[in-house]
Amino acid sequence: MRFFPLPISLHGLRAQVLLWTVLPLIIFLIVFSLSGVTSHQNSMHTLAAEENSRLVLALAEVVALQAENDALRNGIPIAQVRAGVLELASVVQMDHEHAVST
Repeated sequence: MRFFPLPISLHGLRAQVLLWTVLPLIIFLIVFSLSGVTSHQNSMHTLAAEENSRLVLALAEVVALQAENDALRNGIPIAQVRAGVLELASVVQMDHEHAVST
């Protein structure tokens, strides 16, 4: 079996410094940055889930208030309010920044 000579010698001082200092630092930085990206993604998923749950709660409160107002206007129990009379399309299209109080 015949080996081809490498363009750089791995036995010199420069190669040893590269292999024992710079290369481990590069590997450490790659691992550190990958873990940072993963941590950031998890944080963003959590933030989005919290924002969505606040939005859903705010919209549910708006729908409940509409149902209560309709029940009071018509003099019927709130359990008898039909979803068809509520303006659900306007609730869905509502700008959520005004619905969610921070």
